Amino acid sequence: MSANRVPFVTVAEYLESERAAEFRSEYVNSEVFAMSGGLLAHAATWA
Repeated sequence: MSANRVPFVTVAEYLESERAAEFRSEYVNSEVFAMSGGLLAHAATWA
């Protein structure tokens, strides 16, 4: 049994797809991972 190959994604490909994406993802070591949804409170700056 062989493992599934993970497609290599360049930074340029990632940025191009991210601009058009409805949901955000993150780029780690040439792999793209979906990010879970967040709340506005997570993005708030606490003084």
